[in-house]
Amino acid sequence: MAEHIRRVRLDNAETILEATNERTASLYLDDLLDTDEHRRLEEIRARAELDNQNAKREVDRLHLIVRLLGTQAIEFIER
Repeated sequence: MAEHIRRVRLDNAETILEATNERTASLYLDDLLDTDEHRRLEEIRARAELDNQNAKREVDRLHLIVRLLGTQAIEFIER
């Protein structure tokens, strides 16, 4: 995603620099990024972030299971 944005900025640097103010440059860049490719990359990034969050939750869940089993094992040994 970052590479895509960098490429769009570089390809259009002269036009962006010629903008009358920062707001105009920002609007121009937003328009340049309003493409099917950019939306596809955004979707991929969002999906990857969601997958990463799910993986972190699964790791946390597995850590809790290990702690629970460890506690149960200690209680069993102490009997």
